Amino acid sequence: METYHIHRVIIEGFWSNQKIDTKFHRDVNIFIGKNGTGKTTFINLLQGILSVNFDYLRNIQFSNVEITLKKGRSHHKIRVYKEEEDLEYKAIVFKIDQVSFPVPFSALDSGLRTGRVHPKVLSMIEAIKTHLDSLYNISYLSVHRELQEIPENEYASRRRLISNVDQRLNKLMRELTSFQLRLETEANELSKAFESDVLQSMLYDETIDTVDFTKPIEINLKELKNGLNQAYQELGSFNQSVASRISQHIQRIDKAAKSINNWVKKKEGGIDANDIVPLALLRRTEKIINLSRDTESKRKEIFAPINNYIHQIQKYIEDKNFIIQQRGGLRVEKNGQSFHTGMLSSGEKQLLILLTEALLQEGKEFIYIADEPELSLHISWQRMILPSLVELNPNAQLIVATHSPEIAGKRAEKIITMESILSYYE
Repeated sequence: METYHIHRVIIEGFWSNQKIDTKFHRDVNIFIGKNGTGKTTFINLLQGILSVNFDYLRNIQFSNVEITLKKGRSHHKIRVYKEEEDLEYKAIVFKIDQVSFPVPFSALDSGLRTGRVHPKVLSMIEAIKTHLDSLYNISYLSVHRELQEIPENEYASRRRLISNVDQRLNKLMRELTSFQLRLETEANELSKAFESDVLQSMLYDETIDTVDFTKPIEINLKELKNGLNQAYQELGSFNQSVASRISQHIQRIDKAAKSINNWVKKKEGGIDANDIVPLALLRRTEKIINLSRDTESKRKEIFAPINNYIHQIQKYIEDKNFIIQQRGGLRVEKNGQSFHTGMLSSGEKQLLILLTEALLQEGKEFIYIADEPELSLHISWQRMILPSLVELNPNAQLIVATHSPEIAGKRAEKIITMESILSYYE
């Protein structure tokens, strides 16, 4: 289903005295700026609105945000503003097109203190989410870049942040397993359909069981044999005995075809009835082979995203093998030893998080926001990461905030500098 993407964002009262006004590309958007220009705050505010995260919204300084969503010629507007009364904020108001949802600050503050939010407020927040969920899909990655700024003597905090990265990776690995098992289920349904079609092919079929004796019979024996081998492999019934039977099958068809072709050419003698049956088998064999090829093509299509995902990983990490296990999950091997993804380096974990998130979007239209995707990545990986994300989901609208010009690679035209979209109130 086609969904909306971000077309334009206007933020007023950003950090009290600034305004942001920027249009977005449909595919890739790279926000670059010096430290202190507000990249992360901008990204967090954008994510906070799109995912209806009031923890972000209540703590970021802004007065009014207007997001224009676009799909073809269709538009929607999301306006979020802080409603004031007596110089104090009274509510955060979501206005989606013409429908307003005011969420009181008092209810949010009470929820933080007590862990409970009034049912009416919860109902309103759910209504906002339901409305926005119907317009777009969103993924957001903020992989705790505070980690690099932790002093050595704050080991406990460092350990907690590292654990959060592992938790995100573990969550994605579980979702990857679910995704893979769902693909396996689809593939099993294909196999069942193939088995049913093979059984039906045993029944009389005029198009198969009628032999034309007016023209020579042409057969590619090698292709016929290979096709039968593949068909039995697809059924899970291929072994040495079956291979021998297939060879006998092909030999008998070849003999029958030569006999009939000789009669067609010379018009002498008669046609042996024993030569007709193998030719009917030929047509049936060709049908089974075509069914097998069609099934194999569909299987490849089903697993193409997973195979592309593994291919993308291996482009970066050449000294290890990444294997999708039959029962689900990702196994890592090096020098004959298997180990868990939790034992990878920080850069390898960050890479897996970015690529797995893109894979799990399943090729759908997504707004994919990533704050500093270059975190812990080698400079050569930084140049490669955006093309990989686009290849895994070409339908996503990528929005990244970065310190690294290397991230842009050959997409310099997609760079949006914070300095160019920020202005100050006079």
